[in-house]
Amino acid sequence: MKTPARNTDLRHLDTSSALTIEERRAILRKRQREALGLTEPRVQIGKFHVPAKVARQFAYIDVSPR
Repeated sequence: MKTPARNTDLRHLDTSSALTIEERRAILRKRQREALGLTEPRVQIGKFHVPAKVARQFAYIDVSPR
């Protein structure tokens, strides 16, 4: 019977050079946008862009004087 392979403890390996500074900043910006809810598609209503959640609830209302 073979001895199973040992797992390597990755806690002590230096992984700081795995990503460049630009890649780290891009990941940070992506996480910030996700936290703010800015990753959803945006829909233009009038001259404004709004999140898709708001656009689904939006209905044009006729406000012209009668």
